[in-house]
Amino acid sequence: MKAYPDYKEAGIKWINDIPKHWDVKPLFVVMSENKESNKGNIEQNVLSLSYGNIIRRDVSKNFGLLPESFETYQIIHPDYIVLRLTDLQNDWNSLRVGLVKEKGIITSAYVGLKSSTLFNPTYAYYLLNAYDLLKVFYGEGAGVRQSMTFKDLRRIPIIFPSLPEQQAIADFLDRKTAQIDTLIEKKQRQIDLLQEQRTALINHTVTKGLNPDVRMKDSGVEWLGEIPSHWEVKRIKYLGKITGGFSFKSEEFEAFDTGCRVLKISNIQTMRIDWSEESYIDESYYHKLPDFRLYQGDLVFALTRPVISTGIKVAIIQSDEKILLNQRNAVFRALDKLIVSWMYFVLFNSRFVEYFKSLIDATGQQPNISSIDIGNIPIPTPPDNEKNVIIKYLEQRTSEIDQTIARTKKQIELFQEYRTALISEAVTGKIDIR
Repeated sequence: MKAYPDYKEAGIKWINDIPKHWDVKPLFVVMSENKESNKGNIEQNVLSLSYGNIIRRDVSKNFGLLPESFETYQIIHPDYIVLRLTDLQNDWNSLRVGLVKEKGIITSAYVGLKSSTLFNPTYAYYLLNAYDLLKVFYGEGAGVRQSMTFKDLRRIPIIFPSLPEQQAIADFLDRKTAQIDTLIEKKQRQIDLLQEQRTALINHTVTKGLNPDVRMKDSGVEWLGEIPSHWEVKRIKYLGKITGGFSFKSEEFEAFDTGCRVLKISNIQTMRIDWSEESYIDESYYHKLPDFRLYQGDLVFALTRPVISTGIKVAIIQSDEKILLNQRNAVFRALDKLIVSWMYFVLFNSRFVEYFKSLIDATGQQPNISSIDIGNIPIPTPPDNEKNVIIKYLEQRTSEIDQTIARTKKQIELFQEYRTALISEAVTGKIDIR
């Protein structure tokens, strides 16, 4: 899109130039702080700022911290703008600006703003959203964790086109962002369908095989149902050895940021190891505790909090570095590599996951499963030659699906980047939308 014909210096450190006929004013000239409190609990519609959207909050579910009384909350109205300007020091990722769509109440820890008659609220929202994405608010706050109040915000320079032009920009961005959001929703639906296809493919293949004409038999296992008549059902413990981790004392980790890695519950995710939280111990333990070493190709299970939203907390050790297994985890060392490759796909079977969940003991403070329970889980076991064919087939097909999902996710990222750039370019006058 074309630029404006003439520009001038903005005098704003995060924006170089603005259209010549635009103005710059401090925020307090065009917006005022909301001071309407909910004293007497006159308003009951509790709202929350989530991912840049202001949504209704279901307080009956008691999700998160709730105040003793909502009298301390502020009443907000449609077209107000809410900014969460707390914890600027630590949280650089949250979307902090939302446009109010309905009357309700929201915590007074947030800054509520209402626009003057000279300032279009939708344009104001897009402008402050662009400021948020440009990280304007970071470094401006006060206190240890950095927070801003209206007093800190009131002199921030606001780019100020004429009211008709503000309206034109707001209408343009409403239209364009709606189109982009629709595209993103379609792409996300494609990803959901691809993931459903992947799950259905694995579910069917690891329990029925590849031959649609094969004779079937009852497996005798509820989660399995019928399997090919020449397949066997074996408990995991007969396909290798499963053992628990070692009970290290917490103080044994304190003095080390290098040495021998220790795999903890937090490191095991669904089919991946997350080393963002690292723990090390004196390397001498690796020689003292040979029974608790982990080797490339081992399957590791979390025994405490063993299931997360993405599935079972189980992963394959890919590294050949020195690693010891901490308590409340288990390692399964298979009789051969083919079993590990086969179990990789069995563990993704959604009916297996449901059966696994049914074995979890949730009566204590934290949900747990024992290595004995895992070892006793029955799984389908084809002959090795057929197992090998199925594994290669699933590796190829799931790889194709995963690549398509990755490409679609990249498209969504590009749409989101374009959306962000479009908002920023429009509200700062880099493109002429008239």
